[in-house]
Amino acid sequence: MAKLKIKNFGPIRDGFTENDGWFEIKKNTFFIGNQGSGKSTLAKLISTLFWLEKAIYRGDINKSSINLSEFHTLLKYHQIYDYLLEEKENTYIEFIGKKYHFVFDFNTFPKPTIDLKTEGYSIPQIMYVPSERLLLSAIRNAFNIKGLPENLFSFAEELRNAQKYYQEKSIELPFGKELLTFDEEEDEFFLHGSGYKLRLSEASSGFQSLVPLFIVSKYLVSLINEKQNKNHLTVSQSLRMNDEISSIIKNKDLSKEEMELELEKITAKYYPSFFINIVEEPELNLFPDSQWKVLESLIGFNNEIDDNKLIITTHSPFIINFLPIAVKSYSLKHKTGNDRKLQSKLNEVYPLSSSINPDDLVVYELDEKNGTINKLEDYKGLPSDDNYLNNKLGYINDTFTNLLEIEDKWM
Repeated sequence: MAKLKIKNFGPIRDGFTENDGWFEIKKNTFFIGNQGSGKSTLAKLISTLFWLEKAIYRGDINKSSINLSEFHTLLKYHQIYDYLLEEKENTYIEFIGKKYHFVFDFNTFPKPTIDLKTEGYSIPQIMYVPSERLLLSAIRNAFNIKGLPENLFSFAEELRNAQKYYQEKSIELPFGKELLTFDEEEDEFFLHGSGYKLRLSEASSGFQSLVPLFIVSKYLVSLINEKQNKNHLTVSQSLRMNDEISSIIKNKDLSKEEMELELEKITAKYYPSFFINIVEEPELNLFPDSQWKVLESLIGFNNEIDDNKLIITTHSPFIINFLPIAVKSYSLKHKTGNDRKLQSKLNEVYPLSSSINPDDLVVYELDEKNGTINKLEDYKGLPSDDNYLNNKLGYINDTFTNLLEIEDKWM
């Protein structure tokens, strides 16, 4: 399991408060906290480190070339490079992935420590879903806009690929009764309801936020399941892969079985076999019930492949309060054994395909005042309701109660 230690990087100061600063990145990882507490910073850094591990393994980057300048350039992709300019000598980032162990100690830079691990490794498809995704739906011809942030540009590319993939299909959305189609001639998504057809650019902001997130997530996990991700290779990657395949085929010392095994290793080196979905604020512009439905879908996509990861930043108490339902459904699912009738009843209440093993879930709460990261405790495997978001809801109730007391006593 991947884990990270971070200190003095942007809003993150003291870092994780337990386990000597190490915190795990589980199959389902959630970050909550106030504005400026570092949720997006952490998500973007995790995205960068997963990508760097993949790029070194595949040969896109030579690990000996990684220095302060190179790492600074990598962070520009997510616009978090300025955090190395302020007090960078105190910045410490350590990451243990499946294949590599990175140590970025800025007291000793220019070179990081990169150790090779012996554990097996397969290539992930990594997608960072920025909160600015709504722009791609709200503006007609948004793909013609210049100067988009790099991570939004990459997301727009995958959205375009998804449009082509689904152009002759009707997609059922997680909520509402509308169907989604892509009209190639109009170059736009359309929502189809009872007796109407509406451009996505003219639809509600909730649908404009939902569609890019839902379609790209659905598309990428489908590509992996269908083993159709060949088009995600760059020209140089494709040429390098072909050279490696040619070298194996020409090796007369290999038996047929050995050759097939080596060719499988090369394929695994270049074609993603699982999906890391990193999502900023899935709740954007959505009613609470709709937030639940979107999260339910994202968890379902995440469960389709064992190694998939879903990493979410959120301000929504409804998202966090939804998690105990997903965990409880997992527990009940395993208590039913092979009782299909009982599982069917459970499935009517909550889709078991979107349940969460409590061992695969973690919620981290970030504190903007002291720059710490704290793990949200659980109770009998269920996420605790004692967290920042719920406490703010409690504050509202307490404040209203105080006002009523003043009214009763003084007015």
